[in-house]
Amino acid sequence: MFFIVIMSYSFIVGRNGTIKIILSTYIAMLAANGLGNLLAKYIIVNQPILRILTVNPDENVVIFKIFAFIVFLLALVLKGGFLVDIGRVDSGLEKFAMNGVFGFLSSGLIISTLFVFMSDAGNTGVLIINVQEALNIPAESWLVKSLINYYNFWFTAPAVAFIMTSLLGPELPVITEE
Repeated sequence: MFFIVIMSYSFIVGRNGTIKIILSTYIAMLAANGLGNLLAKYIIVNQPILRILTVNPDENVVIFKIFAFIVFLLALVLKGGFLVDIGRVDSGLEKFAMNGVFGFLSSGLIISTLFVFMSDAGNTGVLIINVQEALNIPAESWLVKSLINYYNFWFTAPAVAFIMTSLLGPELPVITEE
């Protein structure tokens, strides 16, 4: 459901808004992971008194990373100091198709990032071999399995799609300050 909600939202905000969401997702992912790792290294390990949420400090880091990712993503999408403008004039069908593709890739990127943080892959840098068991996720869902097992695809595909759009389009995308 969450995948469909994000994809539907991309049709509301349009192609430029969806690309802004993708760029914001990359920034939020890096910031949350880096801040979470700093928190784990310097605060949770050295100051056991700050273990506020759970007994296990690693779980606190995962919860912090997920929370920080969501907060950073929302802040960047809603109040980020940049505006994305593709500047292309496409037919209605082309716009719809490109928006669908970018919406699909945006959904995959956001949800697979949450799964990776939940599996603590962001902390260790290595994806747990069987994330489904670690998260108790039903193995019946093809979409969930693909979001977890092909995280590298979901991480790379939006950037590659943006690059291809830039190279193949009549005008280059421009990122400007608001």
